[in-house]
Amino acid sequence: MSNIYKALLGAKAVIPYVTCGDPNMAVSEQLIVALCKAGADIIELGIPFSDPVAEDAALIESNSRALGAGITSADIFGMIKRVRARVDTPLVLVAYANSVLSRGIDNFTDSMRDSGIDALILKDVPHEESAEFRSACADKGIDYISSVSLSSIDRAITIAEQAEGFINCYMSPDECDCIAQLSAISRIASACDIPCVINADCYDSELTSSLMQHAGGIVIPSAIVTIISNCGRDSIAAAADYIAAARRAIK
Repeated sequence: MSNIYKALLGAKAVIPYVTCGDPNMAVSEQLIVALCKAGADIIELGIPFSDPVAEDAALIESNSRALGAGITSADIFGMIKRVRARVDTPLVLVAYANSVLSRGIDNFTDSMRDSGIDALILKDVPHEESAEFRSACADKGIDYISSVSLSSIDRAITIAEQAEGFINCYMSPDECDCIAQLSAISRIASACDIPCVINADCYDSELTSSLMQHAGGIVIPSAIVTIISNCGRDSIAAAADYIAAARRAIK
């Protein structure tokens, strides 16, 4: 049983996303530790990328700030290793394929294992093209997390049947589609032996609350980077307060 899976066995998991190196590496290190202490059950750590096509405006700006600070993958793995010495919260690395391929898949997954990463999400690799990455992760004891859209239910179920750790479910922002999305996440959850996790910054919205009936947790993808955008180096306390509030609200 992986650390990721075990973190989803109790209460609904709160999973904030942090871009490594935004606004700088020292703040990222302190921020991750603070979020763990505030009640985060799992933390997603993004490797900044120059062309983050799968991101919203807040995350694109966050990537730009980190890259502008000169952050490298070696810096990130070093920082994660220091964090891992201080906390035991499961950590999920979020990247684009080029970040992995530029170092070599085996070298990259070695660095993940050695720094204490528990799982990997690749945002631009379709399930049908993930076999090599999935195999390399398995060899190092790392979960490869699959992502699905609630609007493509048949494909989502096929992917879920082969998934590890948790199923990363992207919901539609359309509140009018609530019934369809409830049906979709219920069917996905029934098709696999691991929890579904939804991506939604508005953890207290009616749609999110409804979907959480069938989910094991929630990824909060943009809220922390937005706090960093507003507060910069003074963002740690505000970000920790946000996650503490989410932890109290999500049962």
